[in-house]
Amino acid sequence: MASVKGGPRRELEARGLDLSSYIGTHPMSGREKSGPLAATADLFEGRPWVLTPTRDTDTEVLNLALELVSHCRAVPVVMDADAHDRAVALVSHMPHLVSSMVAARLEHAEEAAVRLCGQGIRDVTRIAASDPRMWIDILSANPGPVADLLTDVAADLEETVRALRALESADGDKRSEGAAGIEDVLRRGNAGQVRVPGKHGSAPGPTRRWPSSSTTSPDSSPASSRTRAGPASTSRTSGSSTRPVSRPVWCS
Repeated sequence: MASVKGGPRRELEARGLDLSSYIGTHPMSGREKSGPLAATADLFEGRPWVLTPTRDTDTEVLNLALELVSHCRAVPVVMDADAHDRAVALVSHMPHLVSSMVAARLEHAEEAAVRLCGQGIRDVTRIAASDPRMWIDILSANPGPVADLLTDVAADLEETVRALRALESADGDKRSEGAAGIEDVLRRGNAGQVRVPGKHGSAPGPTRRWPSSSTTSPDSSPASSRTRAGPASTSRTSGSSTRPVSRPVWCS
């Protein structure tokens, strides 16, 4: 259940271990707090829970994982391990570092300025409260994809700085160019933000889409016909009772 999947899988393969009973999973429902007092009953409800079966994963093992996800009321999403690592670099690991960098600006700020903090800065810096030791482990296991994303962010920052400097100019043309550059950044931010699903995967805007099992099939997933893994059914029987197992979303 670690935050990175590709590295652990490759290490197990390199050791020649039997992977039939192994499956990587990652519930996308963490908080910046930990421990029993930070627990909530609905922590997993409606949240994606990634499963990364290998070509050797037994069907029974995958179904057991699906049952666990179902009991936690989460949404199973089947992915390739390396695709998962690239995805979490974008939606979790890189944002955490950016949040920490913003929060670091407050460490030695004047008290009068910090007293003005509102909900906006709280939202941006909330995840910066997480345990640094845990995040060193996470980032050490997924450095390449995170570095690639931060390179793109750095390029955006350079363009934004140039646009802001242009706004300082007395030259009207430069000021217009600067305003256009800032507007571009803000509009691209709007376009990206509306794609973020709600807690239960809901999408208020028509441009937001979440993969569904009705539009994809198990044959397009990493656990395809070339693998042994695949949900044999959507229910699991124990004794005389049948317990439901969530139907997975298959992501290529």
